Amino acid sequence: MTQDQEKEPLAYDVYERQIILMHQEMKALTMDCKVEEKRYQSVILDLAEFEKEEIRELYEWLKKIYDNEFKHLRYVWTLLTPDQWKNYETYDIQGTREQKMLKEARKAIRTIWETKIYRTQKQLNRIARKKGVNRHKM
Repeated sequence: MTQDQEKEPLAYDVYERQIILMHQEMKALTMDCKVEEKRYQSVILDLAEFEKEEIRELYEWLKKIYDNEFKHLRYVWTLLTPDQWKNYETYDIQGTREQKMLKEARKAIRTIWETKIYRTQKQLNRIARKKGVNRHKM
């Protein structure tokens, strides 16, 4: 076994850990965007069955969201304290600059999870096989 071959599994272990960490960190604010939890969890549901290339592609997909849309969402959310956001809601204050920014940032996240979700053909095939097995169980 060459040194490169020995390093390769470690790299994919790191990818997997980073995927899980980013996914966990993004969860609360993503759920606030009205993304279905089942859909959100689906991208890592069968992570243990992913091939190396799928793991790398999922990492890149999630990292792009994390570094762009999620980073912006988190920035907008931190413009005010959680209490200030709650007061806006409690007292039905609408139309502030921050609310408009939050609405747009949430829409961007929701759009990704509703229309641009990560799926490879191999993953879709695995999902279909699992559904087929479950459908025939009695």
